[in-house]
Amino acid sequence: MFDVENMPGILKARREALELSAQDVARMVGISSAAYFDLETFAADFRQAVSLDKIILLSKVLKEEAIARFHDSENADGRKVLLNDLPGLILTQLNESGMSFSEFSTRVGYDLSSDGLTNEDVLNWNLDCLFLVCEELGVSEILLR
Repeated sequence: MFDVENMPGILKARREALELSAQDVARMVGISSAAYFDLETFAADFRQAVSLDKIILLSKVLKEEAIARFHDSENADGRKVLLNDLPGLILTQLNESGMSFSEFSTRVGYDLSSDGLTNEDVLNWNLDCLFLVCEELGVSEILLR
């Protein structure tokens, strides 16, 4: 879906270009310095260890829109939806398919909130969760606005 393998280098290059320390970026994003260093070192941490709201904030701090561009380049014909529209889209899918929220969560492989999915819940997902949900919904690109 989203090539995160180069993300550690992108993060470090943007931070250095803006003459920010890793500690500065970590503080501005609201994560520990160790967690930020891991993002600059391990691509898997970008996919799994940080929430979408932190990724979006990171893209603003580092002034790099590509950091928070979520798309499936292999599925260019898929739907493009706003991030804020995902909860409603999931509920529509469940209503149309007759699938329960529990079944959907099992298919995705993540325990999604079943107490009425909100935009705040979505912002707490990691990238892996987002990509798996999008795959289930046939969504190829998430737009932030």
